[in-house]
Amino acid sequence: MEKQFAPEAADDLWQAVSRLLRAQLGDATYRTWLAGVQALDLHNGVLRLSVPHQVARQRIETCLVSGRAQRVHVGGRA
Repeated sequence: MEKQFAPEAADDLWQAVSRLLRAQLGDATYRTWLAGVQALDLHNGVLRLSVPHQVARQRIETCLVSGRAQRVHVGGRA
């Protein structure tokens, strides 16, 4: 059964994850790669994110996601 959560749930989850990542990565790294990231939605346990540019997307996918989440989709802004 598919579960779609309210946008506020995605925002709340991203804020919690964002705080943890900031603590782990430090302010400079967080500001460089994650400051412009926004939650789009939360669907079937997958938090979908919007990133400000392709370079940030690639960096997040290759360096920050591996080992931190089992299912992640990172997309660019529409």
